Amino acid sequence: MDTLKTGAYYTPFKGDNGYYSMKKGETRLLQVPPLDQIKNRIWQTLYHTRRHLIQQEIDNRLASFSSRFNLVRKEDSIEKAKIKLTGTKEYNANSPVNSDSLSEADFDEVLATMDGGQIKLIELFPDAKKAPYDISEFDNKLKNLIEQIVLAAHAKELDYQSIPEINEQLNNIRNELLRTLLYKHEVKEKVSAAMDLITGMSPKEKQQKQRSMERELREKLEQELKNNFGFKFVNGSFSTALAEARRQKEIQIKEKEEKEKAKP
Repeated sequence: MDTLKTGAYYTPFKGDNGYYSMKKGETRLLQVPPLDQIKNRIWQTLYHTRRHLIQQEIDNRLASFSSRFNLVRKEDSIEKAKIKLTGTKEYNANSPVNSDSLSEADFDEVLATMDGGQIKLIELFPDAKKAPYDISEFDNKLKNLIEQIVLAAHAKELDYQSIPEINEQLNNIRNELLRTLLYKHEVKEKVSAAMDLITGMSPKEKQQKQRSMERELREKLEQELKNNFGFKFVNGSFSTALAEARRQKEIQIKEKEEKEKAKP
């Protein structure tokens, strides 16, 4: 075909269903973009086409790391949490969950332990938008959280955090946990304490009041972080916001150092 001119026909040939004739079409040069522009797309394609194999490898590694880091799932506590979240012992994967009825003691329930840390129920409910909506989502979030923490511990053990991409993911995990703790201590606990003192309201009124107080305290927390640490939300991403705050802080430090050097 390479010897034919554009628009010319190839010599007819016989195939399984008769004779075939091929025509050479227009020749166009294919522009291959630089790897940096398409590497994320390549990774996404590989991930989606080999997702089950990747997950299987993660599961195998997680199983091998469980004993190394003394990972223990507290199945009794997990079962107890599911019953409280669904309000029934007859729940299934599609049963909706509702965290409004949970107390602070419930949120402090430990679902898993490992060397150097533990996972509490509160960590599955960083905020209303990211809360699991049914038991299936609850199980997935718990599984993913355990995976992240254990694999992060393994990466640290092998000094993989020196690799920029892995270090970025480790920072994302730490930032997400930090967000959960901040939200718990500065919003959830304060609202819960205030709601305990409120009487004479219907359940619906109390729920509306609780959401209003949580929104108000959350906005106050964000403002304090912005004033004290240069924190601000960027595209709704907590991790990106922290990275931006660190960048701004580095700029301030650099400017201060330059001013010090410029002094006579």
